[in-house]
Amino acid sequence: MAVSKAFSMGWRARPTNELPLCLAKPGAFHNANAGTGLAKTKLKTKFALKESIMKRILWLIVATFAISLTTLTTYAQSGSLKLRFSVPSPFTAGNTVFPAGEYEVTQPEPYVLLLRNVETQASGFEQVQAKSRTNGGGSAKVVFHRYGAEYFLDRITDGPAKSAYDLRPSKQERRLANGGSNPQPDVVSYLANGGRSQQ
Repeated sequence: MAVSKAFSMGWRARPTNELPLCLAKPGAFHNANAGTGLAKTKLKTKFALKESIMKRILWLIVATFAISLTTLTTYAQSGSLKLRFSVPSPFTAGNTVFPAGEYEVTQPEPYVLLLRNVETQASGFEQVQAKSRTNGGGSAKVVFHRYGAEYFLDRITDGPAKSAYDLRPSKQERRLANGGSNPQPDVVSYLANGGRSQQ
């Protein structure tokens, strides 16, 4: 009777949804561990994605800064050239004919020069090829090829800097050089201060 009472006092009825460990399904613990592993994997993926986004943002900031610095440097270099010269005869630059007069030369872009007539404000853009000179110094000047009475702008030098800007020969100059009676042109230079020297 005492044993029966003790047994009845120690036994507690289990809820229907709670099974003894010995009766639990074989995959129950495996499923619980798998759920924990999946949560850890998702957490790692979330952190990795966040880190990747931060790296991309940082790279964009660095790239933007580098582009801005390059643009400022290019702009500073582009605006360094500015000179004036006077030419007594009409001349051709590229395929554009300019009247005689005083001109201002500036460099709005690295490989583009702007020629502007100071009096009439007539202007034209010319593509150039930048070339380095072995020796700096000297005066800023413009160099023309002369065939008879026709002048063709050939080169612009910027004085103390070690740079020169060559213009492409025009169609008319190429025609004179290839089929003219005098294929070798005279080289005429006009200094920025208005002086003139013929080589």
